Amino acid sequence: MTFFDAKINKFGKLSAPNDSAGSYSTNKNAILYIAHEDVSRVISFKGFVDGFKIGLDYGVKIDTEFFKNTGVVKQVTSKFNYSFKLNVPATSVAEAEMNLAKFQELLRYIRNTGGKSSHSKESDAVNSQSFMYVLFANLIQNGLKTDPSVGVQNWYQVRRYGVRCYMTSLGFDPEMEMGVFEKDGKIIPKVYSISFALNIFPDFTPYYKGKVTRGSFRSIEGLDKTGEYKTTDTQNWPFGITMPLSDAHSVNKMGDTGKYASYKGAWIGIANNVGDKFAAFKAFVDKFSFKQENSFSKLENPTDDVTMVLFGGGIKSRKFNVDVNIPSDSLKEARANLAQIQALARFPIKSLASSKNKSKYGLSLTSRDIGVNVYAYFQNLLSKPHSPTVGSLSYNKIKSNGLFCVLSKMDITVDMDAGFFEYASNFIIPKVLKISFEFELNEAALSKLGNTPLSKNKLSYDDDSRWPFGIDYAETIGNEGSSGGDSGGGGNTGNEEGTPPPTLCDEKNKGLSRAKYLKRIYPNYNFGLSLRKNKALPLQKLDGGEASEGDVDGNIQKYIDACK
Repeated sequence: MTFFDAKINKFGKLSAPNDSAGSYSTNKNAILYIAHEDVSRVISFKGFVDGFKIGLDYGVKIDTEFFKNTGVVKQVTSKFNYSFKLNVPATSVAEAEMNLAKFQELLRYIRNTGGKSSHSKESDAVNSQSFMYVLFANLIQNGLKTDPSVGVQNWYQVRRYGVRCYMTSLGFDPEMEMGVFEKDGKIIPKVYSISFALNIFPDFTPYYKGKVTRGSFRSIEGLDKTGEYKTTDTQNWPFGITMPLSDAHSVNKMGDTGKYASYKGAWIGIANNVGDKFAAFKAFVDKFSFKQENSFSKLENPTDDVTMVLFGGGIKSRKFNVDVNIPSDSLKEARANLAQIQALARFPIKSLASSKNKSKYGLSLTSRDIGVNVYAYFQNLLSKPHSPTVGSLSYNKIKSNGLFCVLSKMDITVDMDAGFFEYASNFIIPKVLKISFEFELNEAALSKLGNTPLSKNKLSYDDDSRWPFGIDYAETIGNEGSSGGDSGGGGNTGNEEGTPPPTLCDEKNKGLSRAKYLKRIYPNYNFGLSLRKNKALPLQKLDGGEASEGDVDGNIQKYIDACK
């Protein structure tokens, strides 16, 4: 199918215009195809795409009780979406008419099939959803388009390689400053833009030559319990890059910028919580912020119209937001960056054990399995208290020194102004990307770091003055005190003479068992010493209720990692 094939696109009343830009876009595979699932219709636009972003929301919710600092991490279905703007120019009246006709057709795809406005049950809603298959080179596809030589000629090929999704919004904005064509009393914009919001429906059935070729597949799925890809995962969504992850790590260390990043220790890394998969990027950090929010309850005096008290409770959230620019010096490095992002996108997805995978109409509804915990590391700014070292990152280094945290959201934005590398003619590889991370800290992973000091000369037991940004101000204040300065700072001197408290590793070497360590953190819980492997289950509180598995697992991991 060429871009201007009016018959295939069902625009038989309109003449197909001629345009060199359309031929160029076709040759470069820079065409946006949108195929309707049920009626085998296709719309295509020249790929003048702007503001391209992939949003990954991992369905995280942290529940906290008012007087408690420990939150319970809950995770529901992960959601993935594309948002972008498509500029649609015309160089002739005929092309402008065709462009408007295509938008009119596109509007009909957003509505559910049959025009149902209400549904009596879930199956009606899912079965009548208006699904589309959207394909734009390798940037929008279902994970199976890994061969750049494969072209697109008809609806069947768009169905085979396009990502299955549904539109949540569609906007039309004419560029009035560019002028209009006038024909038969009609005003026809020369240029307009379409704003797309597409939600991915990851379940699809591979399709080839009009036939389903195998069972259900998913564009993206969480890793299994050992940290490996699942057999139902394409493994290559969203960019279709097949470079092995180990090769991608090697490529990123090369070149002047890779060597400089290693020399300075300027890497940011995220590791999966099991297995050995990780992603590491040169730390071209554009934004870094940390926010701690406490719970407050408003108490008002009914007899006084002025007095109001905000009564403080526990910690509501601790959150890091990090934006990282990812430039590439070469096509090979750009492909390596995309390969790492493909793996990273899967780390936080909820892992569904086969015995717990309750599914209805292709939608995963319930599971207790949490996949969202990762290890995140960026020198002293995003890590556990430790002594940072330079060099590149490895899985063990990230896991040993990184924060055990929740990656709740991730946005991948393509810098369209920076342009693209062309790979094997038909793949377009962004030269510059930006990734925006949102990390939330589960209190269990922090234990008592950051608690209120015990006294003038002591931090709280098990605290470390180096939290959160690595500055050991306890030692600094001690030095000031010994030289005649004010020794009454907040550093953890351990006792009045300034002896530092023992670390967890010290206590572990002196015989502190895992059960005793957990008993110290959870004095009101009875573990019954039933610690099978790394689990402390079942947990029964002496006064009733249950403990959070995630909290206990986090503290068990802290005990295990204490001397690494």
